[in-house]
Formats: sequence, structure tokens, C-alpha cells
Amino acid sequence: MAAPRILVVGNEEALSRALTERLSSGLVSQAHCVTHRDAVENVRENPNLDLLFLELGEGNGKALHTLFQLRALRPNLPIVVLTARGDHDGSVGEAIRAGAHGYLNMPFEDCELDTVVRRHVAAKATALSTAWSSEEAEPLGNGHFFICASPSMRKVRQDARVLADIDGPVLILGEGGTGKDATAQLIHRLSPRSNGHFAKVNCAALAGELLETELFGHESGAAHSRVGKLELCHKGSILLDEVGEMSPSAQAKLLQVLQEGQVHPLGGGGSRQVDVRVLAVANLDLPHFLTERRLREDLYYQLSAFTIVLPPLRERREDIPLLAQHFMDRMAAQYHRSALPLSPALIEACRHYSWPGNLRELENFVKRYLIMGNEEAALRGLGKLSEKHPFAVTEEMPGLNDSDATSLRSLIKNVRGEAEKNAIAAALQKTGWNRKAAARMIKVSYRSLLYKIDEYHLRPSNTQKPPEEHASPGNGNSIKGNGTLG
Repeated sequence: MAAPRILVVGNEEALSRALTERLSSGLVSQAHCVTHRDAVENVRENPNLDLLFLELGEGNGKALHTLFQLRALRPNLPIVVLTARGDHDGSVGEAIRAGAHGYLNMPFEDCELDTVVRRHVAAKATALSTAWSSEEAEPLGNGHFFICASPSMRKVRQDARVLADIDGPVLILGEGGTGKDATAQLIHRLSPRSNGHFAKVNCAALAGELLETELFGHESGAAHSRVGKLELCHKGSILLDEVGEMSPSAQAKLLQVLQEGQVHPLGGGGSRQVDVRVLAVANLDLPHFLTERRLREDLYYQLSAFTIVLPPLRERREDIPLLAQHFMDRMAAQYHRSALPLSPALIEACRHYSWPGNLRELENFVKRYLIMGNEEAALRGLGKLSEKHPFAVTEEMPGLNDSDATSLRSLIKNVRGEAEKNAIAAALQKTGWNRKAAARMIKVSYRSLLYKIDEYHLRPSNTQKPPEEHASPGNGNSIKGNGTLG
């Protein structure tokens, strides 16, 4: 279990600071204390908190008010109340009824604190992990998951598990935004090096000596020396993004690390031994760098002894619903908003779009939907993209052929209409064609339902007879159509 992040809320500064000192002694990665007045704002600014201790203190009105606010803001955050009086006045019971997950009597031993922390943080982790099937998602920590609902991505996960135990370089190839970084994190997390440091270096973002300094370090006197990322990741793993963009000098030094385990910092004549696993990431065109002599052959063959190729999102559509929900949940916490529902029509439209930008494009689409709060407007954005870039629409999409330049906007309308029609038909079937009950079930007005029944030409089966539904005159709950509706 990763070291959790904990917040202590209390007005007695000495007690709160003592508690955070004990928590910071190795049990947790982060622990700090704030007053009741600052608690809500602090939780709002830290969506990744794992546990919160709330001091009841004398007169529990303020603490309970804070508790109510925190529960409304972050329903899934475990909150444990601290009390020096037990439950003699019923304050603990009141706090539990208000949503606290447990309590701790003060003073307490370190072992009691350790037990409470581990129990509640483990419960939170279990709740998060059970939201995703173990067959569909692999937790990476900090609210991130490796999604693998499709057969191709399950194969990638299986390969990652095998390679995790083989302590050597791994080359991960794929189109931009296919999840190469997440795959590298998964290999590190499953490996014996998982307790070691993991760092990422973008080789395309740093040129010349800047990249070499970042990787290998720099020596120019004790006051100005800098340790490189390769040395910082001793006994851990390093992710090299866009490895083909490294300069010839950096490639030669990296080869020496792979072959001999030696780092040569800039400005110094000596070398240092390092034990680091290199996970290299690049686009599919990396082998072409060999023919252009932009990449050393010996370095390429060192890196590519074990290679994973990630499929683009258009070839693993089974992952799209889970990925969309994952992005929605994560960004709702990040932007302090309530997660929006992903309707069947929206998911179906997403499944039929080719996503040339892969996961990055899907994530931005979900972000746009979350911020705009309008499903149709978000979907129209995809339609506009398909009109500008016709290649973004796949050939297997219904309603498209060589002679028909139907835009994705038209497709979305058709998909949405079909999903809406099916949802209405299912509700009518479940309610025995009680249209008022069906309207309540799918949360639309009775008038709207009657209009949709007429629009989609829905009729009860021969064995079903619509129940009598009487509407008060002038209440707007009936419409006139072609004589098929009551």
C-alpha cells in the first residue's frame, strides 16, 4: 500500500502538531494540520487526500458543522474524529451519524494510530479498486488506472507482468497518446523495483547538454554539482520519453549505462556505478531513425530486446467506456465538480469515433463535457473535428459509404436517436406501457414522452394494452398527433 496523505483538523495547535509529527515519522508520505476554519478550503485544494482526522474538542458544534461540510465536499474521504472524552456526551455517536467513519480516543498509543490509519486507508483503496473489475483495470496509484477491457490491452498487461520480473530495458512503442507512460508505470509497479524511485525524462524537450545534465548529472565544484536522474533512480526505474530524439553524445553515454552500469557526469572525469532499469518510450517510427542514422544501432538493439507495441484507441473500442468514466471521475475530483453521467448515446458515439489523438483526445473530450456541462455541445465538437479531418471517421461506422460524406454530427444524431428510442421502448416494456410510470423512470416529462413515442412510431405489442391514463384538463400532459396517442 502506498504511503497515504493525511490531514489533521483541530483548534488545539499543540495536539494537532503532535499528531502530525507522529504521522510523519514514516507511516505516511504527507501529514499536516489546519484549523476548523481552514479545513474545507484545504480539502478542496487537495483532492488526493486519503484520510482526515477531525478533533471534536470542547463543544462539538463547530466540529460537526465542519464534518457536514467535508462530507458534502468529499463523500468518499474517510474522516476519523478525535475525542478526549469518549462518548459520554454522545458527541461521537452524533459524529458517526453525521458521516464520520470512526473515532479515536485520546491519548492513544502509536500502535493504535497505526491501526486506524491502515484500516481506513485500506478501506478507501478497496472502495476505489472495486469500482473497476480486476480484469478491466490495474491501479497505478494516485487515482490513475491502467485500463484493459479489450483483449489487446489485456495482452499488454500480461506482457507487462512477465517483463516486470525480467530486469532489463523495455522499449514501448505506439502512436501518441496510446498510454505508453502508463504501461511503463505498470511495469515498474509490478517489478521488484516498485519501492525504488521512478522518474520520467522527456528527451525531446531538452536539447544538448541540458538533457545530458538532466540524465547524467554535472560536476563543477561541490557547491554547483547536480545529481542526474539516472543516479537518483538507483535501484528504481527511469522512463525515457522520445528516446530517439537524444543527441549522439547522450546516446553513447546511455549505452554505457546499459552495458556497464556506469554514469559519467558532465564536467567530471570520474564515473559512478548505478543500478537502474531503463524503460524507453517512442512512436512507431523509431526503427526508421536507424536508416536515417539518427539512432545508434547498438543502442536500439539494447533497448529493443523486449518490446511492447500499444494498439491505438480505434483498435480497442472496448476500453472506451471505462476510459471515459475514469477520466470523468479523476477530473471531477481535480476541478471540484460533480461527475456528469455518460449516457448510452454519448458512449455509443465515442465508440464509433476513431480518436486520432487516442487517449489524450478522449481525455480532452471528457474534460470539455465536464466543464461545459452539455453533452450535445461536447459531441458537436467531435462532429466539427470529423468535418475538418475526414480520416477521423472510420469505415465501419454505420451510415457511411464511399458516396456518402455524412459527417460525424449526423452519425451522432442517429446514434443518439437509436439509443433514446431503445431506452424509451425498454421503459414502456418494463411498466407495461404505463406511460406516466415510464416517464418517471427515464426522468422526462409525460408530454415529452408522448412526443417521442409518436416520433419513433412506438406501439405496444399485441399482448400489451396501455393502461388507462387520465390527465386533468389543461394540465399540458396530453398532445394531439395523428390519432395514435391517447
